[in-house]
Amino acid sequence: MSDKLFVIKKPGVYWRPDSCGYTNNRIEAGFYTEDEAKEVCDDPRSGCTYKPVAELFESKAEIDAIIANLETIKEQMRLHASEVAK
Repeated sequence: MSDKLFVIKKPGVYWRPDSCGYTNNRIEAGFYTEDEAKEVCDDPRSGCTYKPVAELFESKAEIDAIIANLETIKEQMRLHASEVAK
């Protein structure tokens, strides 16, 4: 078994975390072990495929933009938490 994580995809959508529905936003896709992904996708009726999370994004620039957005969200959440704690 691999330590890699995978996303599960049906045409046009990704599985959400914990198999809780679907999303067309790859940032909201759930991460699954290879065994979990194979179990779902090995059934030909599922219509699913899987690929490593590392292949989810197309360029370093795209990854850097996502990281920058997450850093902004993290800072906003930190500020909000300090306000709530007052």
